[in-house]
Amino acid sequence: MKEVKIHVPEPLSLVHELLKKNDKIEDLLSNKLKLNIDDKTLKIILEVFNVLLGKTVESSPLKSIIEGIKQCFADGKIDVNDIPIIVKVITDVMNLNKEQFTTVKPSFEHVGIVIKIIITVLSELNIIKNNDDELILRIVDSSLALLSTSIDLSKVNMKKIFCCC
Repeated sequence: MKEVKIHVPEPLSLVHELLKKNDKIEDLLSNKLKLNIDDKTLKIILEVFNVLLGKTVESSPLKSIIEGIKQCFADGKIDVNDIPIIVKVITDVMNLNKEQFTTVKPSFEHVGIVIKIIITVLSELNIIKNNDDELILRIVDSSLALLSTSIDLSKVNMKKIFCCC
């Protein structure tokens, strides 16, 4: 009897192929994440995915992003202790080679939506075990809020801060 080999794609390949489908991304946005976004935002999100997916699975920056997300779920749950990891994942996306973005400049909000889509796909494919969708979305939003916060040093009295008396 002849042995039949079944090719089982690796998780990265599965995610890669799934995210290449614009209609899947649009479906996740409207049905799973319940986000109503305009056409301009959708265009930016799709371009971010084009950059993330790269030319091949091996050259894709998506791999390190997925590893960061999986690290958050390594203990079986996501909580506030995972915010630094999510912050790093977001900054990794924001720091991608800017020349790769041909027509758009993604904001923290756009990258947050992309991260939420990736987490949703990883959960649907059972690559990560997710028990609380709302908590994940709040943690991503909290991470985005931390990153987009700035301090106006012109209003800070530096003499008071560095005074020795």
